[in-house]
Order: sequence, then structure tokens, then C-alpha cells
Amino acid sequence: NNYGATLHWGPDYLSDAFPLTHGLFTLPEGTFNDEFHTFGVYWNTTHMIFYVDEPSQIVLNVPLGNFWQRGIDGGYWKANDTYNMWQYAEGPAPFNQEFYIILNLAVGGTAGNADGYFPDGVGNKP
Repeated sequence: NNYGATLHWGPDYLSDAFPLTHGLFTLPEGTFNDEFHTFGVYWNTTHMIFYVDEPSQIVLNVPLGNFWQRGIDGGYWKANDTYNMWQYAEGPAPFNQEFYIILNLAVGGTAGNADGYFPDGVGNKP
């Protein structure tokens, strides 16, 4: 009963710095199938904000700034290790241009559960 919001970004897929832009929300009680929920994104020139049910219930708040420097500061790459493809970009590259947003519904998984996927004897399986 978790909802995660993640931005994937970096100079290449091996250098994806997504842990710096990942948030997780866990329902305080019940399950997501107990009632309808709203999953929202608010995106303006300064922030991308992901929320569940109410805009005040923020799951991930990402200030839009220098993502190249954010990757360096987070230890995902060094300034001289790879080419900065965003060095001449205006604004918060790579999120300063049109692109596709992928909405993903993932059901199940281990999510840290040592018993594996959908262990036997556990109800409410899809």
C-alpha cells in the first residue's frame, strides 16, 4: 500500500540519479483498493510536485534547478567524468523541454519482502 513518485534523469541510463528525486507515500491505514484515490502532478517553472488525494499531501517535491550539479553533489557522476549534455541549456534541463511522462501501475513485487512475490496464505491478491 505504497505509492512512489520518481523522476529518472542523468547523462545515460547507467548514471540515472533517480534516488535523488524519489518519494514514497504509505497509507496510514487500509489499502489503496478500499476507495478511490487521486494521484496528481503540479508542474510549474520552479517545482514538480507529486501528491496523493490532496495537493497538501505531497509525496515528492522537486525544485527545478541545475540537475547536472545535483547529480555531482549527489555523487552520481563527477564534473569531468562525462560530457555535460545540458551545459548550454536554458532552464532546468532535462525538464525544460517537451517529453513523455510514463504513468506506471506496478502491482505486487517484493518491496523488501523476504518471502518473495505474493507469498502463499496472504489474502487480497490481484
